[in-house]
Amino acid sequence: MSNRNQNNPFVDINYIYNPRFHLVDLISTRRRPFASGTRTNIPRPPNSFFLMKNCLLLELKHSGHRITMPNLCKMAREIWKEIPQDAKNMYDALAIQAQILHQRVYPNYRFEPKKNSNNGM
Repeated sequence: MSNRNQNNPFVDINYIYNPRFHLVDLISTRRRPFASGTRTNIPRPPNSFFLMKNCLLLELKHSGHRITMPNLCKMAREIWKEIPQDAKNMYDALAIQAQILHQRVYPNYRFEPKKNSNNGM
């Protein structure tokens, strides 16, 4: 039996609580997330919320639905508010695995935020 809720009638929420996609697919929804030499800037490793949002996006795509990024983020925010703690813990564990994988692929990566050039003025 499908478990769809009022906030997202197109997705079985059980697939969000228990993702059926591989970690690499959840890390990036781009075609080749770890293609060497194709990106000048290295992406940051995703946190647990972004992994869940990507799972939601993949589930929507899998079911044949298209969604704009603002609507996806709004839907993901609502799901994240209601998601059980054990599902959040599972996404936290996936985020740690994603960070380990990211470290293997980009061993010299170090997050260096860009400084604001206008100094707030």
